[in-house]
Amino acid sequence: MSLTDFLIAFSIIMMMLSFISERASNFIKLYFQSKKIYIPFIYIDKNQKLKWFLSAELQILAYKQPTEGGEKEREYRVMIINIIIGIIIAALTNANFFEIIKKITSSTTNKDVVIIEGWLMDDIDKAKIIGFFYLLTFLWSLSLMFFNKLQENNTVVNQYYVRTPFLLWFLFTILFLILSGGEKDTEYLKIINHTIGYVFVGVFLSLGSKFWHDLLDLLFKFKNTQQALSENKTFTDYDTADKVMARAETSQYSIVEGLYGKYEKEIKTIKGVVSHGIHTLLDERSKLYIKIIEVEFTTPEAQDELDQIKFSGSITINYNVFYLKDYLQYKRTSRLIAVSSIDSSPICYAHNANIYNTNQSRGSFSVYKDGNEYFAISNLHVFADDEEFKNFEDNPNHKLSLKMVRFVVGDNNTHTGEIIDYKFGQYDSYGFDLCICKIEKALYDLFKKQIDIDKLIDIDEYSMSMYGAFSKKINFHAFRSPTTCYVEYEGFTNTKELYLFKIASSSPGIQNISKGDSGSTVYYKIKDKNTVLLARGIIVAKSDDYAYIFREEPLTNTNKLELWKN
Repeated sequence: MSLTDFLIAFSIIMMMLSFISERASNFIKLYFQSKKIYIPFIYIDKNQKLKWFLSAELQILAYKQPTEGGEKEREYRVMIINIIIGIIIAALTNANFFEIIKKITSSTTNKDVVIIEGWLMDDIDKAKIIGFFYLLTFLWSLSLMFFNKLQENNTVVNQYYVRTPFLLWFLFTILFLILSGGEKDTEYLKIINHTIGYVFVGVFLSLGSKFWHDLLDLLFKFKNTQQALSENKTFTDYDTADKVMARAETSQYSIVEGLYGKYEKEIKTIKGVVSHGIHTLLDERSKLYIKIIEVEFTTPEAQDELDQIKFSGSITINYNVFYLKDYLQYKRTSRLIAVSSIDSSPICYAHNANIYNTNQSRGSFSVYKDGNEYFAISNLHVFADDEEFKNFEDNPNHKLSLKMVRFVVGDNNTHTGEIIDYKFGQYDSYGFDLCICKIEKALYDLFKKQIDIDKLIDIDEYSMSMYGAFSKKINFHAFRSPTTCYVEYEGFTNTKELYLFKIASSSPGIQNISKGDSGSTVYYKIKDKNTVLLARGIIVAKSDDYAYIFREEPLTNTNKLELWKN
């Protein structure tokens, strides 16, 4: 028998026994939480009173603790319970470590061998009864030493006295060895052999079924590799020329798009996923930009489901199989939220002017000139009244009634404007959270005096520039990835699905965008054939690592670009 086969057989036995041990341990943890436990031990306490038990009420056991110190204390108790329960399960099933090894190694010649035989009632004799009390003494002495270290134990006994039972058990062991007289098959040696064998198995069982399951997975993979290497066809069967050429000519873009098209619905239905789409990023090894499927999620349960899809998904293109695990990446975020603000007031912001709602959410805005008229632009959730905006959750065609907006630029809060156009939700497979307000020239001039527009639009094709009410000027990478996201809006019962563009700053994370930066304007340049156009997007939401924008029409020299060249 090879070492791999031996380890596989041993791991299977340990995994099956671990299932039993875990259930018993979990029951003990839940049952004794907040209950008082007693361990027999005669001693005299500090008040010179005779005591028959060590006792304590276990407050730290079944539930995860909020502090690191408390969690370490809980882990200590769980470890002790797992070891003791493991030894008991080993003894009850007669799972002797030494006997298991002997029977596994002999199973190649005797196929009828039973690895674990258990106990038969008619097979109980004097030696087994002595062995029972011998093992019981060991567990009792072990429990006393571990128990005396618990912080719930207010009557801590001197460790010298607590170790006494274990020392007596050790003396019994020496006595058994002396009584055996050096012979191999005496009852006394069998008692010691079985007890130590149960202890070894108990410690192995305390590792848990997951440990043995993962070890088995590695062993089977290793065995399959060994088998493949030993087969002649592994070294004589080669890919055909057509297959090799097809793999070389298949672009990563078609691979990623094919995989995303196949698994998008599965990813979308996972509860806790807040964004998903095809994303471009820089590969640190090759220093080349690559395409991946990127998903943001908020819960551990979502990560477990993503793991299952990631390691099982694949697609066949031109004779070749491509695996989802090579192209799917995901990261955890605390939330994906529309970044309006109620608690704080930025330097330059806007809010609905409804006099009956004095605590409206606030956000950024921008202005532009079209002919002889002047306009302000932002998110609908910034310009609309908070209470009225809730109607858009279930009805994207809701008609606004409260259309007056107040603008604050520095210390000036005298300017207002009226909403003339707005759009919210999905339109032609694209997401909008847009509102336009007609304003006076005085506000337009005041805004331009506050904001240095030339510096915002003086950018190259490889960067983006944003003005935000809180964050002021921020630079981003030029990459914009179309992404399906589920935005959390204040006052909405459910998240709102929008199809937005994901952008990232040059520094890690996106924490420099604050609440109040909703409606911030992002400027970037795009190429249309041989013409470079200035384009504008508006911030809607943010996660821990990305901001999300919707894109306006490109600005040209014949329309809104006039604003920046006046």
